[in-house]
Amino acid sequence: MANQNMYFLRPSRNRAGNSHADITDLCHLATPLSRHSDALYPFSFGNINSCQYIFTVTRNSKRQIKFINDFKTTALHAIPSYAIRLAEVFQEEGLDPKGTTLKTLVIGAEPHTDEQRRKIERMLGVKAYNSFGMTEMNGPGVAFECQEQNGMHFWEDCYLVEIIDPETCEPVPEGEIGELVLTTLDREMMPLIRYRTRDLTRILPGKCPCGRTHIRIDRIKGRSDDMFI
Repeated sequence: MANQNMYFLRPSRNRAGNSHADITDLCHLATPLSRHSDALYPFSFGNINSCQYIFTVTRNSKRQIKFINDFKTTALHAIPSYAIRLAEVFQEEGLDPKGTTLKTLVIGAEPHTDEQRRKIERMLGVKAYNSFGMTEMNGPGVAFECQEQNGMHFWEDCYLVEIIDPETCEPVPEGEIGELVLTTLDREMMPLIRYRTRDLTRILPGKCPCGRTHIRIDRIKGRSDDMFI
């Protein structure tokens, strides 16, 4: 888009889903669209939660803060490193991020530790939830953490989830780390069958205290094809 500061509001459709945000929330996408598949995020996060969202296209952190304050944003999506940078710009501008209406942050798209997540929560005064997605599976919104923050629930009505040994391609026991393999269940145009993501993770055993029965995966541990390019 020619105008890098363009934004718009869009009400989302209703789908049953997680409870990071609801119809009373205003969600803000703070991810650059020209270089990131997370441009698709509002269509998954917003549609899931029946909330409105601000679809920004600016990389100017001061303007992002202006949007947050002007529109009274309550939920924000950003990559972890940018969430930290945004908190730093708040401080540089003499503003307290904890004084905004923000209460929820969804992070993903780059590796981060739980310590980094807690740092972001302290800096912005929010609850930060991990998410998983990939372009081949329609971008972000494939799996989300719930309020318990102890693993990402997969949308099992949309994806068949397997964890395999990357060397033998045989399934590994539940709880063991292996390569994530996905099969789409609701695609008509371009279904993917046993797609090897190359992401290393594990299925978390046991039930989640939140009551949801969809399986949970651990945060991504690495890649089965790590390489320098």
